[in-house]
Amino acid sequence: MKDRSGPPDIFPDADVQGWRAWLYLAPSSLLLLVLPIDHTTALRMLFLVLTAVATAWFWRCRDVARIPLLLPFATCFLVALASVPGADDPVYSLNEVKKELGYGLIVFLGFYSLARTRREVATWMMVILFNILWLGIYTLWQGLNAGTLAFDGWHGGVLNYSVFVATVFPLLLAALGYPGVPRNWKIAVLILIPLTLFTTYLTENRIFWIAIGASTLMLAGLYLNLRSARSATKVVMAGTIVILVACTLAFSTAAKQRIGSQTGVAETLSTIVETDPRNRIWAYSVQRIQERPWMGTGFGRMAQAKEFAEHFDHEPLWVHAHNMFLDYGIQMGVPGILAFAFLFACVIREFLRLYRSSDLNVALIGIAGIGIVAAVILKSATDDQFVRHNALLFWALVGMGLGYGARLGAKVPSAEPL
Repeated sequence: MKDRSGPPDIFPDADVQGWRAWLYLAPSSLLLLVLPIDHTTALRMLFLVLTAVATAWFWRCRDVARIPLLLPFATCFLVALASVPGADDPVYSLNEVKKELGYGLIVFLGFYSLARTRREVATWMMVILFNILWLGIYTLWQGLNAGTLAFDGWHGGVLNYSVFVATVFPLLLAALGYPGVPRNWKIAVLILIPLTLFTTYLTENRIFWIAIGASTLMLAGLYLNLRSARSATKVVMAGTIVILVACTLAFSTAAKQRIGSQTGVAETLSTIVETDPRNRIWAYSVQRIQERPWMGTGFGRMAQAKEFAEHFDHEPLWVHAHNMFLDYGIQMGVPGILAFAFLFACVIREFLRLYRSSDLNVALIGIAGIGIVAAVILKSATDDQFVRHNALLFWALVGMGLGYGARLGAKVPSAEPL
């Protein structure tokens, strides 16, 4: 019988340590490479399938002792499927369940299972850093030359690019404090941070700065709770203040540009709150939830696009709730909101387990994961872009962090797997 005490941190046989290990690693690395790039749908599907095959073959040869998040994922599946019979377009909703939940689960399981040694995580991190670098340079070139970002550029447009940066930004901050990251790589990360912030400033996206500011403050607080050294405290507090000031200035400037105001911050915020069209969108969204509070109108962010368009005189962008949890409420009713809130809460719970480890390497993985979840949820408060490749990137990072953290032997309080 197989030993179910848990997988070791290294592959025990030379074959898996050699070329076979790269056969497991290559599909997931290529998937991670193309995920944030627009116009790569066919490649994403190819590498997603290959990642699933590699994961299945890995399971055939190896044993994975504990896989977290299965219960919350199953809950979301059940609630989403329950909304399909009453959907306006059941075929569309069923297809969305497959794409949003099915593909997300495949990516999570793949990265969780294959994140076994420093080699896998280092390779994936190099891919992420490469994407940050070249997409940042591309966005900078386009923004400075054209004065605006193309809607269908390689970065996917202003919303997708801002979601990508918000998702990976906590990784950059965590890398600066991670003991195993070489000094040269930390210097590279320090260069990438201002590049990502400035290029995202070109998107004029306002909620990005709230998401990044809040997640940065959270990361700093969690890190300082672990490290009491005076030198570390000074560096972390100084860096946090710099980022928070940059976020405040960028948000204020973007807000003033959006409403054409030259007034103070307080007056600008008041004007935004009063005139933002999301007030009408959210009010209508609540109305839609109240109409079908238990079953919803069918899974899929665009399931009610026609109804939204007709209600708002065919405004091209007013086709969903522009808030992740309101969208879930429209699609699946109140059970949908609760199911996905449960899923995200369980993700945070798993990263908190890592954070409570006595090993700083493991605890930092927990900090980074919590920061990623916070940034993604806050970013989706006004721009519900937690779909397709943006969601897959999130689940890849979650799987990577939880998988590698588990294999580092986190000494955390025991609990039943979810």
